[in-house]
This record gives sequence, C-alpha cells and structure tokens, in this order.
Amino acid sequence: MQPVGRRYWPTVLDDPNASTHSMEHAKWIQDVKKIVISGTMDKVEWNNTTLIKDNIAE
Repeated sequence: MQPVGRRYWPTVLDDPNASTHSMEHAKWIQDVKKIVISGTMDKVEWNNTTLIKDNIAE
C-alpha cells in the first residue's frame, strides 16, 4: 500500500497548471526529511525518506 500523498505530490512538480501554493508545497515535501515506520514495507523510494522497520513496538 502506498500513501496517497506519495503518488500525488510528485505529479504536481510536472503540472504547469498547479497553483503557486501547491508547487511550493510539492517542492518542500520532496526535499524535507521523512521517516516511515513500518513492519511491512521493504523499501521506500521517495526522496529523503528513511525506513525504520526494526525494533517496532507491537
């Protein structure tokens, strides 16, 4: 399962009709450090994303 934001925001960067606010947010979310905590995911592919999958409290 892939979060909706992960599919949507990268597309904004290529959308010539995107609002200024959406473009600024898309750039920010692309560059910000992200942490995903998951016991089921094997990898993350989004820019600046770290996956934590060990030592997760059940």
